Amino acid sequence: MNRSAILLLSALIAYLCQSCAQQDERIISNTMAGAFEKHMPMEIALHTAQEKYTVEKSSLFLEGIDYTAYDLMYDGELVMKLEPSYPDASVLWRIWIYSNRYTTSAGIGVGSTVEEVLQHYTFDVLRAEGALMCLFVKEFSICFAIDPGDIPPQRPVNKVMPENLPDEAKISLILL
Repeated sequence: MNRSAILLLSALIAYLCQSCAQQDERIISNTMAGAFEKHMPMEIALHTAQEKYTVEKSSLFLEGIDYTAYDLMYDGELVMKLEPSYPDASVLWRIWIYSNRYTTSAGIGVGSTVEEVLQHYTFDVLRAEGALMCLFVKEFSICFAIDPGDIPPQRPVNKVMPENLPDEAKISLILL
């Protein structure tokens, strides 16, 4: 093999390795969204975030309390919020994913439909979590939030069975 072919092959391998690493950086699991892991020191989470995102201090108004959060923006899009623990803000407590840039290993993310979720995962329960309608599956302990307007109003939330969920309802948020 000549020198230029070897250089071309090396460049291709480097590109593919970088592409795979970037994809792994955007995988959602039970406790992680890419490089962000629940319970990691907040200082490290924010430092990591600043490498790829514009970080803006914001807040979440939950249970009548205003909590500090950090918005991770990419090209003007809100990708996720990092929520520190309360009242000790030194640890990352929750990760709110608003973008399809992060997905499960099966490719499920914000914008996926209930049908797509249930093609890959086993239904556990649908229940209200504050203002969110959370679809939980047996494989994850995370909330796939469905737009409440997509759930038939005549059905009690805690009694909805998977066959009664509208297939076309979309995941609007993922909460770890």
